[in-house]
Amino acid sequence: MKVKKKILVFSMIIILALIGTTFIYWLYFIKPGVSAEQKIIEGFIKENLNINYFPKDLKVIQKLTYKNTTDGMENLYGAIWYVDGRKFYGGMHKNINKPGVSNLRIFIFTQEITKKLNEDEATSLFDKYFKVKSGGEVDCHSPTEGVIFCEKFWIEKKGAKKGLFAIHSPGNNFLGMCQYPKESEQYELSSCAKL
Repeated sequence: MKVKKKILVFSMIIILALIGTTFIYWLYFIKPGVSAEQKIIEGFIKENLNINYFPKDLKVIQKLTYKNTTDGMENLYGAIWYVDGRKFYGGMHKNINKPGVSNLRIFIFTQEITKKLNEDEATSLFDKYFKVKSGGEVDCHSPTEGVIFCEKFWIEKKGAKKGLFAIHSPGNNFLGMCQYPKESEQYELSSCAKL
């Protein structure tokens, strides 16, 4: 009986060691798959956002809006992260009627935008947060009372349309970037204001 008990204990130790080894191997050496949407959004962020504001851990969620709700459209994918008390949103819409990306965007919610938002302030904020130095001139206007919208918009050499924008609106200040790839169903747009 003692021998059977020792064999049983030894067998249990071996089984637990195998389970533990398998778990550790899976945890550290087998990387779970990353969705195509996650790769696209991460690539857009790394290509355009200054490194100081990269997310530490990005989790892309289908239908996630910048308001942190999941009541967006089926073709919307987004992620939210925080850096130094600022909220960031990276997202994309897929085309509805054909394959490909319709638009990509980054939103930054910050109190740095003043009530007197102008071309110089917008340019300074764009330089602070984004790597992108190309593009057209910054243009500011007031579409409605109390709201100031500044934007520069251009076409890249490879044909994608890009824009940087800053908005001062009572209780809702943010800046961001948009991109419409050539295959976008929204490619005819010439402003980020339609997001």
